[in-house]
Amino acid sequence: MALIIYFSTVTSIANGKPKTDLPLVVSSSPIPSINLINSRNQEIASSSSLSDSEKKSLSALYRQAISNLELATTQRKKADTFNQIILNGTSQTERLKRELRLIEEQSSASLFFDKKTPLSEVEQELHRLKADVAVAETLLAELKNQYASAKLRPVSIKQRLSEVKRQLSELSSPQNHTTSVDNTVEFSEAKSWVRDTFKEQLRSERLMLEQELSSLPI
Repeated sequence: MALIIYFSTVTSIANGKPKTDLPLVVSSSPIPSINLINSRNQEIASSSSLSDSEKKSLSALYRQAISNLELATTQRKKADTFNQIILNGTSQTERLKRELRLIEEQSSASLFFDKKTPLSEVEQELHRLKADVAVAETLLAELKNQYASAKLRPVSIKQRLSEVKRQLSELSSPQNHTTSVDNTVEFSEAKSWVRDTFKEQLRSERLMLEQELSSLPI
């Protein structure tokens, strides 16, 4: 699930001529794509007006922005999965319950013998039932473990949600949109991309956690 959120990036940049010879303009824009960031990184790498140290620092900022976007994509996919669990009841817990019910039904349906039933058939059925019991015990143990984890998971989810919301609130405050006076246009843009993609990553994490919380069986 893709979500593009528009908001301003840089509110001010340093006065004076940029140090680079690249045709770079910083303005209000959508969250950058990974392709755009990679393209900018290539442009910076070929610039003759930036030092190797500056290029290295900018490249690190670009990598961080890309990492934020990749994590956001992963989290939104997980949110979709949790949403499907909510809509369809296709959680691991529900699957285990269905398997247990199926074993119970199959076992009950086979327990009908009479005096004419061959001993070999009875023994064969007994072996099958023992195997079913072993599988059922394994499923039951897994189910119990999931319930035990589910009892604790809401607490950790709520704690993380609180922290994510706090970080988003801080990133949205005016002081986090100021640019240092010694920043070049390139650094202003790169830092704004890191900040904006991090906000996007936090938003996707918030969605993922909210969906997971709603999908829990207890």
